[in-house]
Amino acid sequence: VEWLATSISSRITALGLSSGPAFVTLLLLYTSAHYLFASQVAHVGALYQPFAVMLVQTGTPATVAVLALAVVSNLFASLTPYASAQAPVFYGGGYVTQSEWYRTGLIFMVFNLAVWGVVGGVWWKALGLF
Repeated sequence: VEWLATSISSRITALGLSSGPAFVTLLLLYTSAHYLFASQVAHVGALYQPFAVMLVQTGTPATVAVLALAVVSNLFASLTPYASAQAPVFYGGGYVTQSEWYRTGLIFMVFNLAVWGVVGGVWWKALGLF
């Protein structure tokens, strides 16, 4: 885990990204990687620790890294019809078509990330987390 995290974070640093853009880039990669997983537990179990290490190695305070990953781990539940335990029930029941789900899931993901990023960032700054 440490080798992979160090390899990726060193490449991000080599691109010249400071801690802010690296933070956003890694969170977007972590979130979009959920397209490859059929389970939130599998995604968090496989990627949470390496991404936490990468965030810290690129300059994010450890508390902010852990909290940010926890927040976005809950936001990707609506991303795909298999993204969370309850999603297949709605999809399988025929309430939503697959194309509607992907389109709406992407819209909600962008909206949620924007709201949590802006409001959460201001709140965390007010709390002195970074």
